[in-house]
Amino acid sequence: MTERRVVHHERDDALAALLAPWLPGRRWFPVKGTEAQVSAVGGLTLTDPEGAAEVRLLLLRAEGTGAGAVLQVPVVLRGPDAHTSAEEVALIGRLPDGTAVLDGAGQPEFERAWLAEADRAAGVPAAPADGLGAPKVVPGEQSNTSVILPGAGPDGSTAMLKVFRGLSEGDNPDVDVPRALADAGWTHVPRPLAWLGAEWPEGDHTAHGHLGVLSAFVPGARDGFELACDMAGSGQSFGDLAAELGAVVGQMHRALARVLPTAPGAGEAPSPVSRPADRVASAAGTAGDSEAGARGAG
Repeated sequence: MTERRVVHHERDDALAALLAPWLPGRRWFPVKGTEAQVSAVGGLTLTDPEGAAEVRLLLLRAEGTGAGAVLQVPVVLRGPDAHTSAEEVALIGRLPDGTAVLDGAGQPEFERAWLAEADRAAGVPAAPADGLGAPKVVPGEQSNTSVILPGAGPDGSTAMLKVFRGLSEGDNPDVDVPRALADAGWTHVPRPLAWLGAEWPEGDHTAHGHLGVLSAFVPGARDGFELACDMAGSGQSFGDLAAELGAVVGQMHRALARVLPTAPGAGEAPSPVSRPADRVASAAGTAGDSEAGARGAG
């Protein structure tokens, strides 16, 4: 089950104005090649168990010519007296009273608050007994922000938090598909350990979806395409690994058919996204490629 936190309708126009010129420079910002209009949708306040700073999840709507999206920006607010260097990479800017506003994704205050608030799988602690290690943001991602968190997994293991930057209505397959596969005993996917969901205003109705997911970290993994290119460049055969990959993909499809709904065909050839199992398999493959690249970057 995913509990849905309600995003408050109160708008923080001061923060939205501060973020507006910062957003277009982010790789995950979806409105390209045109001037974007940014407005506040709402926000959700999280509590850092150590009380070191104020933590908020801001939802913003970015609109441009023919494009628009609801974006999530976690921010950490540090008071005017807190030491925050002007060279701080995550520093977005300062409010009129001097409060420093930082992109929260890589900040320990946000990580602690997120873990305390999230829904968790059995055996996953809300607060690691030995504390969290220094978070490490994975560079170069196009649509999300992933953070390696030492100590966030069971028994102090390392985990990876993926913050969804662009929000979509409905449960996110990056959460539900790996959960279903892991619950079915399929071991070729990083097991989701915790997840966070919310509701927010969307036009004349209320939308719901996932804000992020914490998954087991697989050290030393490499992106499969990059590995194949490297092997080809050095004259090595990728044949055995390709055969193994094909077997694993086949196992995944069979596992998906067991644990997620499928529908009988109507006689016509299905489109690439017409069958639920195919849709989630595609999502699992995409998520797996993204995770593999991120894990390899660590």
